[in-house]
Amino acid sequence: MSIKVVYFPFPGRVEPVRLALTLGGVAFEDERVTFEQWGSMKQGVTPKQLPLMHVGDKVIGQSAALMRYAASISKFEGKPLYPTEDALLALQVDEFVDYVSEMFGPLGASFKIEDQAEKEAFRAKAVAEGGDMYKWISYVDSLLGKSKSGFAVGDHLTLADLATFCWFQ
Repeated sequence: MSIKVVYFPFPGRVEPVRLALTLGGVAFEDERVTFEQWGSMKQGVTPKQLPLMHVGDKVIGQSAALMRYAASISKFEGKPLYPTEDALLALQVDEFVDYVSEMFGPLGASFKIEDQAEKEAFRAKAVAEGGDMYKWISYVDSLLGKSKSGFAVGDHLTLADLATFCWFQ
């Protein structure tokens, strides 16, 4: 079945999807569109937001769903990136990914700020103690600090690690 990932030409919310598919050796088309291209493309698709994944003749949206799907069909070093056979571990991966995803809300608001100095000040305030992103960063840091394996969840690389890597790089 053919897979095509459609997103803007930067990492953003879809990078864990790209990384999971790549690490898993899953063939996919990586279509990177400009904002202008997306403006004309979105009239013909539902949902009218990116990222999108075409799987065969289906078009799917929502980055968290795309991440779980990509990780569920991908293995790295023989181990699944999303533990479909272990519901509790999958729940822990989802929890971790959701906490990391919470940071996108405050960060996303900064993309609308055109002045670079103002944008940097907004972001600095968001990550400072008491800022909108600080609580999520602190919580993710505490979860990582509890790991005895060196991985975010469990004893091997999972989607939780990919999401953390992509969003904190």
